[in-house]
This record gives sequence, C-alpha cells and structure tokens, in this order.
Amino acid sequence: MEEFSKQENLFFVALASAMIIVSLVLVALLLLSRPIEPYNELYFDLDSIQEKALVGDELPFTFFVENHEDRQMDYTYSVLVGGEELKQGELSLADGEQREVNEKVLLSSAGEQKVEVKLENAFQDKYSIFFWIDVGE
Repeated sequence: MEEFSKQENLFFVALASAMIIVSLVLVALLLLSRPIEPYNELYFDLDSIQEKALVGDELPFTFFVENHEDRQMDYTYSVLVGGEELKQGELSLADGEQREVNEKVLLSSAGEQKVEVKLENAFQDKYSIFFWIDVGE
C-alpha cells in the first residue's frame, strides 16, 4: 500500500474542505433564493375573549388580520355565533399592514356557543378562527 507524502495529504484535506464549503454555499443559495410563499395572518387577541356570558349580553372581542401577500389585498369577513352569521365587514390592507378589528355580537341563545370569524380574500382563499363561550341564562 502506497503512503502519501505530507504535501499530498494536505492537498487532499484542502480539496475535501473546499468541496464541503462549496456544497454548503450552494445549498444555502438554493434555500435563500426560493420565493417566500405569500400568506395572511388571522388571530384573536386572547385577552379580549371571555369564557362566560349571559343571554342578552353583548360579547366584545378583538381579532387581527395581517397581509403578507406582497400586494394590496381586499378582504371580507363574517362573524358567526352558533353557526348564524351576525356581522359582516370589509378590510383593505397594504402589504405588511396589520389591522385590529373590534367586534361585538349579541348572545341570544344559552349553552356552549361557537364564535367564529371567517375571512376571505380577493382570490377566494378562506380562513377561519373560532372560540367557545359558555352562555348562561
């Protein structure tokens, strides 16, 4: 078996290191050059959500919409309680803009009720969030 000189060993180590570095750089470039997928954010302000209320109460809550679509977007939203649509609204947000929406709905039925916000953008992409509230008499 032939032994390599110190110079040859150093050359192979340098060559292997260079190949690893080039590979890492290429992988990083591929990962960084991928376009970012546009998206929206829809979420509640958890501090605004009550766990219990009474029939006839107005239930206030807050939700946020953030636009990350790389363009101006128009949205429509609806608020449902127990599956019944009680409110509708429209928003227009610039790219990167966040909007706080304060809503109130009248609770007309007792029992555990699902409070849902549905959001739709101009491309008819649909988003939905909800919470449950215990409504007493």
